[in-house]
Amino acid sequence: MGLKRITTKEGEIYFVDSITNKRVQNENDVNNIFCDKCIKETLPQSTGNLWSINFVGTTIKEIGEYCSICGSVVVEKHFVLFGIPIHSYGFYRVKRIRIPKLLIDDNSKFFARKLKIQKRLNK
Repeated sequence: MGLKRITTKEGEIYFVDSITNKRVQNENDVNNIFCDKCIKETLPQSTGNLWSINFVGTTIKEIGEYCSICGSVVVEKHFVLFGIPIHSYGFYRVKRIRIPKLLIDDNSKFFARKLKIQKRLNK
């Protein structure tokens, strides 16, 4: 689930929602990426850059609440030390971007919005 990146023969790049198959006019237009319900429960704040060197850094972990309307999912951003979560930076709603023609599934590209209510969800 997520957005598919399309490149035309002329070099134009645009995104298509993989659930609704609707073209997203502007990749930064949150109204075309997240549904109204998800926009209402979030703030326009992203996770920022994620980084990792030798199992030390920041990461996001999927924790639940999949949206059947827009396909986004709730994640928690952590600082990790050797893969062990040390500090939580909060909860976000994430919609992944799928780029066709890649040999591997690249999960590093996504749109995110911070949840207004920062609480641990029961899975």
